[in-house]
Formats: sequence, structure tokens, C-alpha cells
Amino acid sequence: MWLFLALAIGGIVVLLVSYEVLSARQTRINPKQTTIPSFAKLNEGLQKIFQPQGTEENPKPPMFWNDMRATLWRLLVGLGVGVSASIVIGVLMGAYRWIEAPLSPIVMFLSKIPPVAMMPIYFAVAGRSEEHTSELQSPCNL
Repeated sequence: MWLFLALAIGGIVVLLVSYEVLSARQTRINPKQTTIPSFAKLNEGLQKIFQPQGTEENPKPPMFWNDMRATLWRLLVGLGVGVSASIVIGVLMGAYRWIEAPLSPIVMFLSKIPPVAMMPIYFAVAGRSEEHTSELQSPCNL
């Protein structure tokens, strides 16, 4: 039992030390690199996203909570639109054969593709910049 625990802790320590050594190596090669930040840089970033924004007269919540709110809003809107459209299309396909006939092969084809594999295609088609989502402002940000 103790050997297992020591090996588990040792593995985590080796991983953390390896990461820090790799980060220091990359920073020596390119001081402006942000691909593998050191633990000190990670700590600075965490403090930055969790510190309150704005001024004392006009305080704003930390950046993390604003981003979290926007992400959850987009998730809920997207989920709601997707589920609603799926229910409507599914009921129509079940009720009318003339709707099912052209849509059934498409649904069968898409059901075989893992959803995660479709993500790059969704991003390419719909985009993911802020310009396209400006109409879907969260009520929290208004």
C-alpha cells in the first residue's frame, strides 16, 4: 500500500518537475513564448482573471465570471435551439413520410459521425468570432 502511494506521488512530482524544466528550456530559447508557461506565469494569469475589474466607483466582476456567464449563455442558447429543432424535425419525420424520406438518409449518415469529429466543421461553417454572436447578448451583460 505504501509503495503504491509513494510511486503515485513520485509520478506526479516527476511530471511537475519535468513540466517546469521544459518550461524553463522553452523560455530560454524564446523569452516571449506562451506555449509552456512556468508555474509563476500560470499563477500571474490566475490572479489576473480572478481580480476585480473596473474602478472603485464602477466595480466590475472578475474577468473569469464574465467569461463564464457568456459561455454558459451561449451553451444554453445553442442547446435550446438544437433540442427544439431536433424535437420539431423528429416529430415531423415521424408524422409525415414525405418529410422523412429526404431527411432520413442525412440523419442516418450524420448519426455515424462522432459529434466531437464534427466540431471543426461546425466552427468552419458557423465561425466563432464575437462579431457573429453580438445579437445573442446574455441578459447578464446588458
